[in-house]
Formats: sequence, structure tokens, C-alpha cells
Amino acid sequence: MDEYLRLLMLAYFKEKKEKYSLYELRKNLGIAESYTLELINQLLEDGLLEIKNNLLSLSHKGRIFLMNNSLDWFSFEIEPMEQLFFHERWPLDKPYAPKNFSKKIK
Repeated sequence: MDEYLRLLMLAYFKEKKEKYSLYELRKNLGIAESYTLELINQLLEDGLLEIKNNLLSLSHKGRIFLMNNSLDWFSFEIEPMEQLFFHERWPLDKPYAPKNFSKKIK
């Protein structure tokens, strides 16, 4: 579990760059503040994150680590499922007939 959270954190820093928010990161991952700081310290010690101009950023080693674990594509900006699939709600009083419902089956 820790490894997966570490990968998600790296993906977050890759995507947000200097516009990151530790509150948003904690909210997205659903973990406590103390645990977030613990994981960030581990990532700094491992050289996967670095501090540039007093900001956390993904290091070159961290980017390679993401690519090797096939999580380089991940984005936190994905729309909610409802917005992806349901553009218009079907009225409750309107009957729904599946395609070829009345077609005879031989």
C-alpha cells in the first residue's frame, strides 16, 4: 500500500509542478497529514522528490521511477464518472426501449 501511495504522490507532483497543495494531495489520497509528511520525507530521502526554490518537485530519478512502474500517464484531473458518461439524464416518465427490442428472434 505504501508503494502505491508513493507512486500516486509522485504522479501528483509531476502533474501539478509548483502549483501543488498538500491539502489537495491529502484529500485526493485520503490519508492523514502526519502520514502524508512521513511519505514525503521518505520520497525526499530516496531522491524521488527534491526541493527547488523552497518547493517540492519531482526529481529526474522520480520521473524514471514513475515510468518504470507504468504510472507516468496518471492524472488527478479526470472528470467525475457522471460527467464522463452521462451528459443528459433520461426523464423518469419517458419509457426506454433497448435497440431491436421488438425484433423477432428466430
